[in-house]
Amino acid sequence: MIKHITRFVILIGALSWLIACNQPQTSSGLTEMQFDVDSALLADSLVVDSILGLSFYTPKHWVKSEIGILSLPEETLQGQHLVPEHYYMHPTDSSTMLVATLKNLSNEQIAMMRVDFYKIFNSQGIWNDVQHASFSFNDLNADQFLMHNDKIINFKLLVSAKSAAPNGKRFSIDYIIPRSHYEKNIKSVESSIGSLVLFNQK
Repeated sequence: MIKHITRFVILIGALSWLIACNQPQTSSGLTEMQFDVDSALLADSLVVDSILGLSFYTPKHWVKSEIGILSLPEETLQGQHLVPEHYYMHPTDSSTMLVATLKNLSNEQIAMMRVDFYKIFNSQGIWNDVQHASFSFNDLNADQFLMHNDKIINFKLLVSAKSAAPNGKRFSIDYIIPRSHYEKNIKSVESSIGSLVLFNQK
């Protein structure tokens, strides 16, 4: 089991943690990550979206909010559309999970983001720090971006299936947690991430 301090490092110092850990690497050179999945911390029902080709468990007690999706503007990321698909919230502390589709984000643009991630994600200067790491898990390739300030921790994953074609379908998964509620939510968030599966990706 990953110790508590290690969980904190995953979210706040992911890049240095991945460098330090002696994790196996895939043929692509990415570190193979293992997430602690505790089913007791997850919702009873698996979310399966057969149209998008993904499934996941939300953290326990987090509720779906259609209003949340409708109230979110269509955002852009490096000039590409970020289309919200699933939106969940903790009923009392406002922690959120957002699953979105990334439209037409090329491998070249992903590569650019790995270099210029601080400027891209902190253009308005709202974060105290932004960090990046690349790894794989559950037959997925993932780019992780960690953004935090005195009030909020935003854990963003950009994921694609290992089997997907170049420039194929990608998803953005965000967990946005008030820092004051980090301790309460981190184990369930880790479990939710570890439950993510992509299928029928081309």
